[in-house]
Amino acid sequence: MDGVDYSEFTGRPYDEQKAHFDKALKLAEDKLGFTLHAFGPPGGGTKGLTDANTIKVMTDVPAMKVWLYPQPIDGAGQELAAKGKVTILDRVWAANIENPLFVPSLAKLQAGYEKSAAQRKYFVLQGHPTHWNDEGWDQFVKICEYLQAKGCVFMAPSEYVESVSKKNPSDSANPSAK
Repeated sequence: MDGVDYSEFTGRPYDEQKAHFDKALKLAEDKLGFTLHAFGPPGGGTKGLTDANTIKVMTDVPAMKVWLYPQPIDGAGQELAAKGKVTILDRVWAANIENPLFVPSLAKLQAGYEKSAAQRKYFVLQGHPTHWNDEGWDQFVKICEYLQAKGCVFMAPSEYVESVSKKNPSDSANPSAK
């Protein structure tokens, strides 16, 4: 825009971001038969991938309930979570399926998991299987086996939020709260 590169949800006007959400929600409802409730913007652990307009859209779109936050939770994320409409699930980038992007690695996930597990109630894991070769799939299987051996339970973000809110309704806006 005007010779400046922006990510999909940074530097874009509110109306454009809102239209993007609305179109994606309608497409999911029409083609998949269900409503999306979680938003996972581009990630990578760097700041600047969403902005104040994204936060307003998350507040204004009724279906949006969970945000897979693209960075350690910051003031904007804390403020949004405190309002109670959207639950923020932040990420530990060192404990992710792909490291680097598109390359699953058990060794790297394991190192990040071991370093962070004692301080976490959950991990948000995201991958791009359409980009994996056979070795990538083998690593993914090993990652799943490793996490299962650690007693991890796999669930969709909305399922996790629901399970936490049933156990302790006061933590539902920020499930990582102790």
